[in-house]
Amino acid sequence: MLGGEASIHFSRHLSIGASGGGLLATVPIIESGADLGTELRLGYGGLLFGYQTRIRSRTALAGRLLLGAGHASVRAAAVGAELGADNFVVLEPEVLVRIRALGPVHLGFTAGYRMAFGVQDLPTLVGDDLEGTSLTIVLSIS
Repeated sequence: MLGGEASIHFSRHLSIGASGGGLLATVPIIESGADLGTELRLGYGGLLFGYQTRIRSRTALAGRLLLGAGHASVRAAAVGAELGADNFVVLEPEVLVRIRALGPVHLGFTAGYRMAFGVQDLPTLVGDDLEGTSLTIVLSIS
């Protein structure tokens, strides 16, 4: 997945912004070890709420929550015909550790879990199939 985000910090601790991401390429749908000949396309985004506190002079710990919406579609790989598509609600809590690397440049590591609600019209997939953990490396300038 590839994504991006932008936030406005209202204080040393609170921020609100927007975040979004999507699959760079379609993903084959495989069930019980067999390729079904279908592929998934996925993208989502929304508001990003954050709370950050310093745990050392160069290190910060943050909790963040993405609340938004997404769209997924299932296509027949051979012909590219859409077999089903659905919009859904996304909730993604994250924990972020940021380390000041050099001047305004920070290096961060994020762990989160994406939850999808309201998935109904995707052949061979349910909401749980769009859920999962994420580990991210973050480079930021502030």
